[in-house]
Amino acid sequence: MGDTRFSHLLATTSFAMSEYFPFIKNSEVMEFLGYQGLLALSADFDVLQFDDRLFDDFSCDFISEVLNSVNKRKAEYLAGRVMAMKGLELLGSSEFQVNIGKHLAPVWPAGYLGSITHISQKVIAVVARKKQYNYIGIDCENIFGQDVFGEIEGMIVNFAEVAYLSRVDVPMVKLMTLVFSAKETFFKAVYPYVLHYFDFYAVEIIEISLEKQTFTLMICKDLTPFLKRKMEFDGIFIFDSNTVLTAIFC
Repeated sequence: MGDTRFSHLLATTSFAMSEYFPFIKNSEVMEFLGYQGLLALSADFDVLQFDDRLFDDFSCDFISEVLNSVNKRKAEYLAGRVMAMKGLELLGSSEFQVNIGKHLAPVWPAGYLGSITHISQKVIAVVARKKQYNYIGIDCENIFGQDVFGEIEGMIVNFAEVAYLSRVDVPMVKLMTLVFSAKETFFKAVYPYVLHYFDFYAVEIIEISLEKQTFTLMICKDLTPFLKRKMEFDGIFIFDSNTVLTAIFC
């Protein structure tokens, strides 16, 4: 992913994962500016190369929650877990399985946390040690089509957000995709502490810096005794021609 002004993504470095070929291809380490101790891995995966036996081949638990899913969902799940397991291995964890918990959220080994996102046939997994980070969330979305934008605009933002976004010099459909992704990222980052669903109105976008490629979200209602109303979270974003990547690392 790239941008003409600035990018939080310093570099991508290819690394071999030949034991997962041809299901996993084009694996890379992603290096983000200013985030020490954070390991982000990306790869392409091929749904046509998926087979249930790959769970055993890759030593990944085949859990009941995905057992009866369509191949595309099982392939996404496996690719995400494979990249997360590789990240845990590279960070020195003695436990590699990333189990599935309430609301299908990842359950990371003790002492670690992370986040996984899929888009089309690409997967990104971010892993870090808890002693360095409290919140990790990442999300990637295709830029909304006009039809999708019209259907979900009212579900994503409140009136104050619409007024603010109207002053940002980016097409509204692109901005709305960014806001949707940012709120998805926030959900992933705080879910291990909240442990329940909440809607898009639980947080509000209060700032977007196009120059710095950052955003700020403000919590609108108490989510836990420690995640309280008016608390702010900063995140980063990277626009590509057809996608947006958002992340919260703190």
